[in-house]
Amino acid sequence: MTLLSRSLFAEGSFSQYTFSNRKMPIINLIAKYRPIRVGLLVRPNNVDDLARASELSTLLWGGAFNPIIPIADDGEDNALCEQLMAVFRPDTLFGVAETASIDAFVETHPFLRDPGHLGERFFYEDWPSKKNAIAYLDVVNIVDRIWRNPPSTREAKMDCVLARWDPTDSLATLFAVEFGRYPANENLRDDFTTAFLNGLNARMLEIPLHGPVVEAIGTAVTPLRLTTYDLRKSGGDRIGGAGIFVGRENDVSDLTTFWNLRAAGANLRFCPLNSFERLRASLQSFLERIDGIDSSRSPTFDRITIIYSCSDDEARPIINNLHATKRLSRWKYTSHTWNDLHIRPTHNYFDWQRSTGTVERSYGRYQITMAFPEKKFLRNVDEARYIGQQLLAVSIDPYGEFGYEGSTLRLPFLPDLNEFYSREVTVDPWKLRVERDGFALLIHADDEGNTVLPIDNGQLISKLFEYAGIKNEVGQAGRLAATILGRMREHDPLEACRVFKIRGVRILLKHLKPPVSVSAGEAMRIIWNDGQFKEHEDLYIESRKKRKLSTSEVLRFLVEKGVMEPRIGRLRRMFSSPQKTPCDNCGLTNRVRIRDYENPSWKCGYCAHEQDLRIRVAKKFPGHRGWAYHRSGLFAKDNNQEGAIPVLLVLQIFKRVLDSRNPVFSTARVLHAGKLRCETDFVVLSYDVERRLELAIGEAKDDGGEIDDQDITNLRSARAILLQRLPTCFLVFAKTAQAFTSAERARFEKLKSENVPFILLTNRELEPYHPYWSDNKVPYKYALSMNEMAENGYSRYLDET
Repeated sequence: MTLLSRSLFAEGSFSQYTFSNRKMPIINLIAKYRPIRVGLLVRPNNVDDLARASELSTLLWGGAFNPIIPIADDGEDNALCEQLMAVFRPDTLFGVAETASIDAFVETHPFLRDPGHLGERFFYEDWPSKKNAIAYLDVVNIVDRIWRNPPSTREAKMDCVLARWDPTDSLATLFAVEFGRYPANENLRDDFTTAFLNGLNARMLEIPLHGPVVEAIGTAVTPLRLTTYDLRKSGGDRIGGAGIFVGRENDVSDLTTFWNLRAAGANLRFCPLNSFERLRASLQSFLERIDGIDSSRSPTFDRITIIYSCSDDEARPIINNLHATKRLSRWKYTSHTWNDLHIRPTHNYFDWQRSTGTVERSYGRYQITMAFPEKKFLRNVDEARYIGQQLLAVSIDPYGEFGYEGSTLRLPFLPDLNEFYSREVTVDPWKLRVERDGFALLIHADDEGNTVLPIDNGQLISKLFEYAGIKNEVGQAGRLAATILGRMREHDPLEACRVFKIRGVRILLKHLKPPVSVSAGEAMRIIWNDGQFKEHEDLYIESRKKRKLSTSEVLRFLVEKGVMEPRIGRLRRMFSSPQKTPCDNCGLTNRVRIRDYENPSWKCGYCAHEQDLRIRVAKKFPGHRGWAYHRSGLFAKDNNQEGAIPVLLVLQIFKRVLDSRNPVFSTARVLHAGKLRCETDFVVLSYDVERRLELAIGEAKDDGGEIDDQDITNLRSARAILLQRLPTCFLVFAKTAQAFTSAERARFEKLKSENVPFILLTNRELEPYHPYWSDNKVPYKYALSMNEMAENGYSRYLDET
């Protein structure tokens, strides 16, 4: 078992899994299977393309949630296309028609292809029948699921209707978009029409030419509605629960808009402006059904939404003829509707299940091998109608980041980085799609598991800077801080740096210039710091038997971590008698020369076990005459450790406050962009409650430093560049001092007046374990985000003055 594994199991954070005589940490994951969201690319205002897009979606499980994206010809405005791509973030693209502009658009998104590219043409040849099989999960799986399972109350009451209409009907395209239809000329392997009629005991409904549409179809299960079967919704849908879209029945733009609003999760029916009477009965039936839903149990159905793209005068007579008891909420559609503030598509999935993954380290990287949960919604992967190659997605949410220290699977929701994420996490540029709550893997129905590789924190942060146009590298100060961090402990090393919260420890390290030594008593007196140490007696730095922390335990901890080192005078080293020393491993007593207590490693004469005897000096006889202590290892150089201690304290605060967000951090980085040449002492990456990216860069000084105008100017310039591609960036200004100077506060006041968000930290935040809990005056006593930390800083350091 590796050293990493030993330390992890010692902490008690993991269960143990034995495989090939090795114990590996087990991590928990949330897995949600879902259909793949296919972006259907069509020519603008082309009726045939719209009808075929509807036919193709009717074949797919989840097909009603596929967006239809019009692709304008070269030289024409393609703003709507870009808006729809940004809102829906489809997993793959398929050109319903073959045109130069559609082909060119697909080429600009080369990584929106599935692994193996089986779904590139939507169909693939089934070699035994020489007919077309569908590359994605199809609706025959739904029929099979209902047929094989005993019908529930809901399924027994399903009124399935297959609508038919005359192709010359003026509402033919509307019917295809509203109800769906199965294509007749795709040479399909499976007979979808027969499966729907016989498998679901459905009835055929003929819509008379120019005649009214019967009332029953308003609430019936049509082929298109069937595609939403057994899919749960989460998030999204800022439009409303259910309602009516009023538009022109022969306007392709209106029909496409209606389709996409419904694909975003809105439960809508189309109300034609010029043929209202034909659909009046079915629309009224639908409204009565919505009226009957108890809004106290389903809050999204507390109103009925009326969306219209026409003028108010045109829509008013139609709306006045719709009768409902619930209030009507009117909303006029415009081209500006398609943005993340107005519409966020729902996440549609089958179910969520817990899964596990085993963590190993191989070739310098962590690897997580996960077994996919059972696909309970599929029943015949290996039977006569083979569907093992049908594509679906599994969304993975690593709700605990344990077992792969310094790496992460919490990927910022930046879909532009999908190729980078996919190559790093799966070594396949087409397999992964980042999501707001994790990431999805595109898999085949017969896949039983996958191996993923967490991304190194530093590499992820470096990529974010590159994405924003900033070249960056870890500076010397950053390397030193990272090395110090790594020496403190293998698992969760930042928490081992809590000892630096003790002001007396920082004073000891600052004023004990190498090669000067102090006695144990003097070292403990400095750590005591005239009684200020009492504020840290409850600080947990390692396991101990007593409730209160003592200065002698702090000194021993510093020796154990290589920060301090015992030294004995030359004469006592030569003439002291050997000490009786029991071995930590076998327990047998050895006679050890006093000089061996200065060596990093002493080997037992009986069992050859190596151990560090320097720790015994601080633990067994810290006040023994003749022993003195000096700074050692990375602290032996008189360079203030490149300001590493303030940086480590700042990172501890972010880890404490943002612990539930699994923050990612990096030590000092040198930034280059155009004329910008500056350094940030640290970088922190986290997420707010809606999983939006939060980034922080900043400056950390010791109590003798000054945050000057140049520091602020440099960080502001870097922030301005970052905001061109990233949603937000906070500046952080920290000092291991009791307060900021009046000159620093004046600079911060000016920064606040310019609406630049920043976080302020001094010893008031850096020394307590919980930075704000003891202060009832701050706005957010239990801060959980960078924004709340910023508000607390304004209250403490600016509003009081």
